[in-house]
Amino acid sequence: CQGCGQIFDRNNLIKITKSLKNSEIKINPPSSFLGRSLYLCYSFECLKTLIKKKRLIREFKLDKEKETEIIKELEKIISNFLR
Repeated sequence: CQGCGQIFDRNNLIKITKSLKNSEIKINPPSSFLGRSLYLCYSFECLKTLIKKKRLIREFKLDKEKETEIIKELEKIISNFLR
């Protein structure tokens, strides 16, 4: 997990991938989707750490607007998982 640094099974993590072809960002894409990826566990604390350390901007070279979109999607995914 990029937030807490713990090692989990891949099935227990959210995969965020930037496509090699068109720089599109996908959350939990199929394994055949190629690109640069980072993983995050289903925790709001880890999401806060990811935001604080600006990992999305740095790893994927995003602007602030695109980062905000992805963060909103991640918040929905985490809240649905924790229900």
